[in-house]
Order: sequence, then C-alpha cells, then structure tokens
Amino acid sequence: MPQERVLIVDNERSVIAMAADALRALGYAVVVAESGEDAMAVAGRESFDLVMAGDTLPDLDPAALVQQSRSLNPNASAVIMTDRSNAAAGFKPTSTASRLVLAKPFGEDDLKSTVLQALEKRDVTTEVLRLRTLMPLFEVSSALMSEVKLDRLFDLIVDIVKRETNADRVSLMVLDESSQHLSIEAAVGLPGEIVSSTRAAVGQGIAGSVAQSGEALLLNGAVNHAWAGEGEPITSAICVPLKVKGRVIGVLNSSNIVRQGSFTRSDLDMMTILAGQAAIAIENARLFEEVDAKQATLEQLLGELLRAQEEERQRISTEIHDSVAQLMVSASYHTQSSSALLAQSKFDRARDEAEFATKIIGKCVKELRGIVTELYPPALSELGLLGALQENVEYFRRETGVACRVLSATLPEQLSPVQEMVIYRVVQEALNNIWKHAQATEAQISLDTNASEITVEIWDNGKGFDVGGTRRTKSQSGGVGLLNMRSRAQMLGGNLTIEPRTGGGTRVVLTIPRSSPDNLSRNSQPSAKGGVG
Repeated sequence: MPQERVLIVDNERSVIAMAADALRALGYAVVVAESGEDAMAVAGRESFDLVMAGDTLPDLDPAALVQQSRSLNPNASAVIMTDRSNAAAGFKPTSTASRLVLAKPFGEDDLKSTVLQALEKRDVTTEVLRLRTLMPLFEVSSALMSEVKLDRLFDLIVDIVKRETNADRVSLMVLDESSQHLSIEAAVGLPGEIVSSTRAAVGQGIAGSVAQSGEALLLNGAVNHAWAGEGEPITSAICVPLKVKGRVIGVLNSSNIVRQGSFTRSDLDMMTILAGQAAIAIENARLFEEVDAKQATLEQLLGELLRAQEEERQRISTEIHDSVAQLMVSASYHTQSSSALLAQSKFDRARDEAEFATKIIGKCVKELRGIVTELYPPALSELGLLGALQENVEYFRRETGVACRVLSATLPEQLSPVQEMVIYRVVQEALNNIWKHAQATEAQISLDTNASEITVEIWDNGKGFDVGGTRRTKSQSGGVGLLNMRSRAQMLGGNLTIEPRTGGGTRVVLTIPRSSPDNLSRNSQPSAKGGVG
C-alpha cells in the first residue's frame, strides 16, 4: 500500500475533489489547497513526495511551489495540471526540474498513470543521488578505517572534511575525559599558535557547548567564536560532535571567513556522517595503540621473566656447586678414608670417618631440602595457600621475634597454581626484607577479594627499606626479589606497589585479577581456606 504524501493545488474544486478521492482510494496521503498562498504555506511546513499544481492560479508560480516543497524533501517530484489545449500545443514548464504534464480534464486512469510515472522518476533520481553520495562516503570510510596511527588519522579527517565541505578552516578537537577540556589535535587553515594554545572546557564556547549537548550546530551569519585573535570574522560555521556509543570523544569544526554564502543543511548532513565515521576510526585507532602498548609491555615482561629465570637457574647452580656438591665431595673423601682404615683393621678411626661422613650427608640433605623448598614450597600443595602462609609466618615469628599475623577474608574457591605461587612469593620476599632491613616489631599480612580482583597487603612498623634498591637488585636472601615479583604480577594482569607507610614502615600491595588467563589451565586442587593467624 503506497504511503507517499501528495499536495494538490488548483482553482477548480471539481479537479481537486476528483484527484484527491482517487488518490486516497489508492492509499496515498493527500493534502489539498485552493490558492497559491495556502499551498506555499503548507509546502513550507510539511514534507511531500509529489506536488500537483494547476497552472492557472493567479497567485502561484508552480516552480516556486516545487522549490518550496523541496526545501523539506529534496527528492519531491512534480506534476503540472494544465488545459488540454496547452498540453496539445506542447506546453513545458519553465523550471528545469524534472516534472510531468497532466492535461485537464483527466480521468482516473490518466491520473493514476501520471502519478505512478512521476513517483518512479523520483525513485530513480533518489537512487542515483544515493549512489552518488554513497560511493564517496564508502571511499572515505575505507580511507579512515585503514589508518590506525592517531596523528595521521587526525590529519586525514580534517583534510577530508575540508574537501567535502569546501570550508576555509577545519579543526578536530579531542576531549580529555579526565580534565573535561577540548584541545585541537589537527587543523587546516588555522594559525599554528591557535592550534597549540586553544583549550575549551566542556560547556564553554561553541565547541564546548556541542561537546556538552552532543548535538550538532549550523550557524550562519556573524559567529562569535571562542578563538579570540583569529583576525577575520567567521561568516558561517558547522560544529559536530564525535560520538562513540553515545559518548562524546571530540568535536569537528568547519568555518568560513572568506567564501561568500552559507553552509547548507546538506553540508551539515555530510559533516554529521563524516563525524560518525571519524569517531569510529579514532576509537579503532586508540584500540590499536592500546594493543600495541600492551604488546610492547608483554614483550618487556617476558624478557624480564626470562632474565629472572636465567638468574634463578644460575643462582641454584652456584648454590648447589658451592654447598651440596662440596659437601658430597667431602663425604666421599671420608667414606673412602673409612674404607681404607677398615682394610687396615683400624676400626675406631674407620667408624669416626664414617660418622663424620654421615653428618656431612645429613647437612647435604638439609641443604637440598632448602633448595627444593625455594623452587616450590611443599606446604602449598599440602596445606593450601593460607596454610602455607601461616607456616611461613610462624617461622618468621620464631626467628625474628616480630609479632606477625595473617588476616584473611574469604578467598575465591579456587586459585590457579601461578596465582598461589605469586602471592606466596610476594609475602615471602616482603617478610625477608622486613627481617633483614626494617628493624620492625610488628607486621601484618592481609588478603581480601572483591568481584574483580584479589588484594594482598604486607605492612610493617619498621624504619622502611630502600625501595629503589629493591627495584634494582635481587633479594639479599638469594631468591627472586620484589622486582621479579612485580613482573610476575604484571604477567597475570596485576600490579605490585612498594611505598612508605603512614606512621612509619613500609607497605607492599599486590593486586591481581580474580580470573587470570592462567585459570584456563588451573590445577583441580582447591586452596585451603583460612582465618586469623
């Protein structure tokens, strides 16, 4: 059922009535007028797809009526109703607009055929115009989406807007969400000092008002612009917000200072379309930059982790060589000596050598257990995270005399082995630093969790320690230092901070996501829950 709107104007009431009834019966929405003044008023406030105008009204120029209608609907078609004698003489409208002639009197079939022909011509014209519009927009969109470097993208956007709107000056302003200020990131036709110095608060000036409202502005006539000192006055301007998912990220400005005439509604429509594409392209470019930055950070962290692993291997190798290996060599000498003494029937001395070898082997076993524990604490698998931390704290209290306790809210049902190891090692390393450097009398470990992350805090009331030195070197205990712990936390998407504590001492705070990529390969063994130690 057709839904097109038709305006009919003629000074013959019978013609109007017959045409209106016939078209309404076909499903068209029809508005009628009996004078040129009424028709012009209706065409100025309502949109029509077809205008049917008689050529005998003394107060109506059909061309002016069609032009008035097209101010609201540029694709409106037209039919001129004239006497049959004029039509037979080859009457043609003076306007260059595409229109048809319908000779009066006419029947319903002629009316229907002429209206269908006029609307078909309108549809063809609309399609051609749409294709002419869409092809450049497609090319512009392809160009914008293929650029992922923000600085080059900003320059490309202002160049495209200048070309499409033929403006004297174009600028792209980006919103800093933290300060709520707009600054110019790219411009054409603006003096360099204005580009570098202009900052507009949201709500301030034209651009700031557009950023606040999220609505485009078309201004013609003298424009009071916020850029003082530009020199020549602005005669017309378009200001369009750059929006992504309803959120304003910037403003696109075009202005004229020389060109005669004003921006049109079609210029505003074009700028609005370009602004939508530009906003998406800017957001994509930002995401690409974030991915590149995260990739660079990941590569740096992987490098640090590999270096830490190699340093750890070198440390273990040296420790085994300097302790266990030397002890085993010594034990071997004593067992050989015992065997030789037994062959000489010097049993007492042989027994002494054997006992000495046994003591050395016992010491060697203790050293090996210490190395194994440093590689992976057995208490983690035997007691769970909180149990292992409690055991570590008990040892710390016995050895140092420092009052220390573990406070824990309910941890997630299951942590990955890597999450547990990172938490355990950070606590272990922090306690080592408190033991060796802080001269503290009290320390505390607290574990907490929310919907998104796990937080571990270790504090003491001592004199503090050299945070910078801790960042640069390995732990003096011979294990992996807090620098490498920070790298491990970042590998899980978390962070480790070391800072002075209010009232004296040091705070070490570890935060890691509750769900990390490592959870994809988590151990099926859940961690034990704990309470207050």
